[in-house]
Amino acid sequence: MKVFVTLGPDQRQAASDAAAAEAAGFDGVSTGEHLFFHGATPNAFVSLAAAAGATSRIRLLSSLTILPLYSAALAAKLAIGLDQVSEGRFDFGIGVGGEFPGEFTAAGVPARERGPRTNEALDVLTRLFTGETTEFHGTYTHVPGLRIMPPPIQAGGPPLWVGGRRPAALRRAGRFADVWFPYMYTPEQLADSLTVVRQHAERHGRDPTTITGAIHCWGGVDDDPARPLARGGRRCRRRNLSAGLQPPRRPVSPARDAGACTRPNSGVPRRRGGCAGLLSCRVGGAAHSHRRVLRAGGTRRDPEPTLIVYKYSAHHNCLVV
Repeated sequence: MKVFVTLGPDQRQAASDAAAAEAAGFDGVSTGEHLFFHGATPNAFVSLAAAAGATSRIRLLSSLTILPLYSAALAAKLAIGLDQVSEGRFDFGIGVGGEFPGEFTAAGVPARERGPRTNEALDVLTRLFTGETTEFHGTYTHVPGLRIMPPPIQAGGPPLWVGGRRPAALRRAGRFADVWFPYMYTPEQLADSLTVVRQHAERHGRDPTTITGAIHCWGGVDDDPARPLARGGRRCRRRNLSAGLQPPRRPVSPARDAGACTRPNSGVPRRRGGCAGLLSCRVGGAAHSHRRVLRAGGTRRDPEPTLIVYKYSAHHNCLVV
């Protein structure tokens, strides 16, 4: 199992936090992004470039870049540039976004087009990532026989992590993903959806065994392992019971038993406001310290093959896995 930790929203700390994560033994760092959002959010390309300069071993994951907010060619150039400066350590996670419509308005991109734009952009990315001359004429992108130089260090470009929850996202992952990366899934949902993704991959002539899975779940860090579980459970109840969600009933293991807050009898967690399980760990010092998360998480290993990504949130005092 590989374990990543997400950098905090303060981009001034990206380099030092990434260096601390590498020293703690994590396999990688990650960061999401928004153009506009409810609070401070980084830009993944900028934060991960800073992280690249402060590290030499760990992987660097955008989790997730909202691809339809970029022109496809520009996204390809930025991804290849980050792959270059990191010496081939970049993993390109993408999603369609949509939970904050205002950022689409500000970018001049109709939110209703985000799915088709993402599909076309991924088609363009995979072509430009080859380093060969590309001729492409689509609905949103036209590349008139051009190539990006220098090409990516990783053959075929940075691995693509495709996020999402809906059937369209599973089809997209089957066509393009190296890693299927849903949010707020139980392990059972991850396994079932990964089977569907691999079926889609076969339909596109891809080897389905090359696609792996990653999953998020929630956790807390405290001197007393019981406190983050209780705190997280209360937070789930406050935010989710009014929406008809059910909090997890017991502590969970991130790789084997990541219980989810779900609509009753639906089998599918809500996209917003839910939690995908609670993980408790014991460390020393102040409970809200980001560096404590780095120290605690960096020593955790699990024999399960599921790929887990830890994300730290100072606002919620938790890890998102």
